[in-house]
Amino acid sequence: MKPSWAILALAFGSHVVAKGFSPTDAAEYCMYAIYESLSELSWQESANETSSEASNSASPCSNGIEATSIYASVVEYCHGTSYSQGLVFWDKLCANLGTSLTGLDDLEASVTTAYIEQLPVISPDTAGKTEISTPVLLEKSYYSRAVRSVTANETRDSSSINIAWGIHGFWGFIVLTGVLHNVFSTLSRRCAGAQAGDIEKPQSRRWREIIPAPVRWAHDTVYTYLILSPALGYNHRRLLGFNVPLRAQGLTFFFFWSLAVILACIHSGVYRDDPFNGTFAYQIWVFMGPRLGFLAFACLPWLWLFAGRNNIFIWGTGWDYQTFNLFHRHLARVTVIYAILHSISYTVKYLAYSPSKYYKDLETNWFRFGIVATILMSLLIPFSSATLRKRYYEVFLIIHILSAIVIVCALFIHISKFGTEYTPHLWPVVAIWSFDRLARLLRLVVTNIHVRSRRVSRTARSTVSYSDKSDVLRIEIQPAAVPRTPRAGDVYYLYQPRSWRGWENHPFTLASWAYAEDGVKTPALEGAVSMPLAGVKGEKGPQVKTLSAPAPAQLVATGGQIQVQPYQDEVVSTSGVSPTTLTFYVRPYEGWTKRLKEQCLRSGYTCHPTLLVEGPYGHRVSLGEFEHVVMITGGTGISVATAYLQDLLGGSRGDGEGRDDYDRSQQIDLHWTAREAALFAELCQRELAALEGNTAVQMRFYCSREQGVEGLDREALGGRVVEKGRAPTRDIISKAAAEARVSCAKVAVLVCGPVGMANEARQAVCEARKEYAGVEYFEEVYGW
Repeated sequence: MKPSWAILALAFGSHVVAKGFSPTDAAEYCMYAIYESLSELSWQESANETSSEASNSASPCSNGIEATSIYASVVEYCHGTSYSQGLVFWDKLCANLGTSLTGLDDLEASVTTAYIEQLPVISPDTAGKTEISTPVLLEKSYYSRAVRSVTANETRDSSSINIAWGIHGFWGFIVLTGVLHNVFSTLSRRCAGAQAGDIEKPQSRRWREIIPAPVRWAHDTVYTYLILSPALGYNHRRLLGFNVPLRAQGLTFFFFWSLAVILACIHSGVYRDDPFNGTFAYQIWVFMGPRLGFLAFACLPWLWLFAGRNNIFIWGTGWDYQTFNLFHRHLARVTVIYAILHSISYTVKYLAYSPSKYYKDLETNWFRFGIVATILMSLLIPFSSATLRKRYYEVFLIIHILSAIVIVCALFIHISKFGTEYTPHLWPVVAIWSFDRLARLLRLVVTNIHVRSRRVSRTARSTVSYSDKSDVLRIEIQPAAVPRTPRAGDVYYLYQPRSWRGWENHPFTLASWAYAEDGVKTPALEGAVSMPLAGVKGEKGPQVKTLSAPAPAQLVATGGQIQVQPYQDEVVSTSGVSPTTLTFYVRPYEGWTKRLKEQCLRSGYTCHPTLLVEGPYGHRVSLGEFEHVVMITGGTGISVATAYLQDLLGGSRGDGEGRDDYDRSQQIDLHWTAREAALFAELCQRELAALEGNTAVQMRFYCSREQGVEGLDREALGGRVVEKGRAPTRDIISKAAAEARVSCAKVAVLVCGPVGMANEARQAVCEARKEYAGVEYFEEVYGW
């Protein structure tokens, strides 16, 4: 029995519905509405009807007076297929009641138009319990209300299913818009790259001249005021303790919440003058239960899809994981509200109108597990708060995963009563979750286990060094293999399987990468590889130059300070697969990073734990198309800058925006703020050492601690000066925009740092774009 008919049985008190017989076609609604309307009345026994027939539910089939009244009303109101199929349905209905429809041929012959015109009209509203002794005609207004009620009841579930597709349509449209924009942007960059032959004319000017002025204006306006600007003021990452969405995101959420309310209310089929379904309040509860259940189920596939790391739409749209995570959170809130109201609707309907049925259903598994699913979904909202995620991330993750599994299982049990009406929304959830987990497992196997001749010949190696002066962990991992060439913007998840919480994993942005075959020796145990260094600027811009000093350097921690020392003579064979070293800089806080720091301290500041990598994830920004790149970083956010510098300048076989198209002049400004000045020295001996003497890259360092500069090794900085305070973000961006406006150059502002730095940079770019639209903003912000 469908859920809607279980509801209908409570309201009708009908003989037919109680036996589970209902119309299956819209053409049968007319006859059924008449049948239900007249069967409620009291009819005098006809001459050919026995007392036993008159006392049971077969009266509409055997009572001549009642049958004549039903047939006359069918002739009057049901036409075409409604008439023919209605009579067939009447016959089936009588058979379902254990009797047969008698005298239909006589009725067809005797009930003419003239006969119908002389029949008295009756309304069940006014007839009361008066016994009817002669044939009558159902009042037209009552018939209209009756057929409307039957249609609403019979189409309630199918209508809700169709309406629930609005959820799919909305998010499908949002994702499709992102995919089309990404395709357009990619084609634009390729077209611009194809015109890069004219070195004297800035690339941005060449490409923008092709686009009509109205299109350029519309694009620039949308980007500045919708895509880039926060919904409230300029605080995007933090306002009164909350993240503020961008205006485009805010509009998306506004339309989604509005749609969620509209879909929950439209085509309710609830009427104050409904002749069958009880009071108006009861009808509302009857309607809300199934509708909200269908809508909640429609949200589930998108909810799981947007939460996964291997969401194909991250690649298709070019949006970052954080954007889809925001979608996931709003979907979760709407889904939970739907589920709670769904449960309340059924609870009120049962307890207020049929308490015995409530307690009877409470003994069944489908009912109990529906309650379990609603409670767990409701609890996930407070357990997903920013405070819990930040302080107890592992607890949040475990609760989230286990609750999600239990919820899906509980929902399968809950809907088992209703057949397959809901499963089209649940099986995609299982498929999405399984695909994401399988993809993670495959990434782990590919990057951490190298199999040769059916034997595991090599696994990932790692070296972790901690500097107490900079309070930074440097993690170097040599995977067994890499799925593709590392590049800027890559994010890897790191595991420590031999710890007591081996399932725990955290994302880190790649700072640099190197290959053993680049002429650098690699310790057999540690697996640390030094990055090849870019040389000085030549006639055609900076050229790649791999240094091959007699004693190649490695980074080790001695007495709490990371230092550069010569490598040992032992070398890893590079035959077959070239060992690749991935480097990450991590600030230890609580949880896993704190435990990793303590492990380093116990081992003399350097340890070699078993670490596994999963990836790569992330998204690379095409900075090679900009004439001027401004990088503003804070603390370990320098990882993003060093990776892009390596990518742009072509170091260590970067796939090469820099190496292939760097025959035009590109200016790169790096502004780096850190609390510990020692971090500057450590990076200047490693990733940034390659840039010494490179006039295309200008670097400025800022130490936010007053005493941080004292005692700093100036020689380790390569002659660079560390300024006190923080980088003047607004002035830096304003100056770059003003210079670019004169030359019509394109400026990219890349920010990776704390939320305050990101908010200030975003505000500066928004203001600059009001004067010159050639400034674009890219953000990599750490912190919740």
